[in-house]
Amino acid sequence: MGDTSFIKINGENRSGLCIRNSLSFSCIFNKPFFMENIRAKTVDPGLRSSHVGAVHLAKCLSGAKISGNARGSGTLSFEPSIIEGGEYSIDIGLISKGSPSLVSSIVQAVLPIMVCGKKPSLLTMKGGTHSPDDISVTYMKEIFLPYLKRFLGINASLEIIRYGWHGDGEIVLKADPIILPIKNKVINKRGEIKNLELYITYSNLNQSRITDVKKLASTSKTDLNRYCCPHQIYMDDVTERSSQISAVEMLFKVEYHKISVGFADTVNLTEKYDEDRTLQNLWNTILNKFFFYEQSNAVLDENLSDMIIPYFACANGLSSYTTPTITNHLNRAVSIANCFLGNDANVQIIGKHGEFGEIIINGAIKL
Repeated sequence: MGDTSFIKINGENRSGLCIRNSLSFSCIFNKPFFMENIRAKTVDPGLRSSHVGAVHLAKCLSGAKISGNARGSGTLSFEPSIIEGGEYSIDIGLISKGSPSLVSSIVQAVLPIMVCGKKPSLLTMKGGTHSPDDISVTYMKEIFLPYLKRFLGINASLEIIRYGWHGDGEIVLKADPIILPIKNKVINKRGEIKNLELYITYSNLNQSRITDVKKLASTSKTDLNRYCCPHQIYMDDVTERSSQISAVEMLFKVEYHKISVGFADTVNLTEKYDEDRTLQNLWNTILNKFFFYEQSNAVLDENLSDMIIPYFACANGLSSYTTPTITNHLNRAVSIANCFLGNDANVQIIGKHGEFGEIIINGAIKL
């Protein structure tokens, strides 16, 4: 790429987050980029299906000129125009040819673009909605979107039309445009816990498995009783709007006086899984994530900490918050942000990798 106006990014040691955030920043700040050696040091180098889908929708929303957007491609050129918004749809299954790809990763890429558009946007996406160890669309719906509304005034909604535990789900994402710049925020207190909610969602379970889920709900209620605050447990059988997969997702929502955070995971019971992925261990894993967060005294949970950066980059002035642990994902998100922000704007991390940290964002949009 000979054009020096393009931001050049070496994707050799970078993850899908870098691709997603590059698309967001490129469209928001109207800065083209060229990425090479995409995921070159991974076992499946190049663009994955979800990346291809994200690039396609970003192109539709912003009228971008692109090249290299194909599965396995090691390079990507992306040159945005004006973010118009509008209604678009994509089926990741047609790109992935049967291999599971999560739509939640696409939501992370395109939602910052949607809210910076000239008109409301509506995106219909088909693909995976839940997968073990990944951010699910339930987390996006119940934790992330309410956070955007409460702190940044962003109106967005996510409807799960069909649960896709193995790549054949469907969601509808809507977002209204906002007036820039976003108001900067210093989020340094979470307050006391005032409410706990546990969502247990399952599909295609036999009677024995359903009994196991009910036992788990009883066990978890005992755990929640330890906290002197209201708590609720919701169980939802989504078999009638789910793929033919036996699966369970748990989302633990913790509402403090000043912030709400969430901890979630999924177990696929159709596929063979090891003994560590039992339902009880699934709950124990989620509880341990919560205990770690609670003891850290951080404000945002691990997922919110890196997902929120593109939005605060659109603020006027300094924003800051704390995170329970400085992860590779967070470091990558900061690195990509600083590639696109101007000389008067940047993102800093105070702290060491793997430890509690503070993120300070000097927004790039001035009044």
